[in-house]
Amino acid sequence: MIQGSSSPVLRSSSEFEADWYDVDEDEHESRRSKPEEVTVHLVRCLLQCVLNLCLVQDADGQRPETEVQPRIEPKRVVTQVAGAVSITAEDDGGVCRMRWLNNAWVMDNEYLVLLEAKRKFQGIQFDDKSGRYKPIVPTDNLAQCLGEAVIAWKEHQQLLRHGVFLVAATNTFLRFIHFKFGRDYAEYLDASDEATQKHIANDQDKDTFVYMHGTEWFNIQSREGRQAVLCHILAILRWHDDHELSRGRASAEEDSDQDYDEDSMDMDGDD
Repeated sequence: MIQGSSSPVLRSSSEFEADWYDVDEDEHESRRSKPEEVTVHLVRCLLQCVLNLCLVQDADGQRPETEVQPRIEPKRVVTQVAGAVSITAEDDGGVCRMRWLNNAWVMDNEYLVLLEAKRKFQGIQFDDKSGRYKPIVPTDNLAQCLGEAVIAWKEHQQLLRHGVFLVAATNTFLRFIHFKFGRDYAEYLDASDEATQKHIANDQDKDTFVYMHGTEWFNIQSREGRQAVLCHILAILRWHDDHELSRGRASAEEDSDQDYDEDSMDMDGDD
């Protein structure tokens, strides 16, 4: 800045943001008919920005043992339910954890967050409660998100024992969904036939439910929407870290108890 001059006037980001009041029918139709690949690319770019620029993963200047990265490659999973019915699902990428092993990065957890993008939504409506616009999305989109989560969970139950996080995206709108599965849901899926499945589902003592918790739709065209998405992604990563720590402590306590039992057996033998 030149001494004695006035400060330059900078435009705020809000001056460049779209106003849904100004979107006419033709522009709305053009936006909602964009290819699904455009939405996928947009979300991937957003994830790269959050994970590479907003998340500090090498605080001490050293290469971290693990690193969270966007997963660009879709994952295709095949599973079986009700005895022999094969079901296939393929996501649109997501967020994964990489581990530095033998001088190379190896994918350690590919399902920190799943991404499911859709091109089509029915329209835009104003939500009086939030004071913002949100997309009207067909119910079959949510059903497909559930299917993605169920299949990924069934094939990776140890990795996803606390549930599945999924980002649903359509055009410039994103929402976060957490699917959690009842303690008897695996038994329900593994039942040999439909009649057995119904019997298990009708047993009031069994928990065969899928519990879903979701956010509202965030429009990343707005600064407020981008901030909300950033906070949710970082919160999910913190959630994973907390559960990893809890699992590590539980494993250490089990090892300690086992060592104690072995020592007790040795003492009994000495007597």
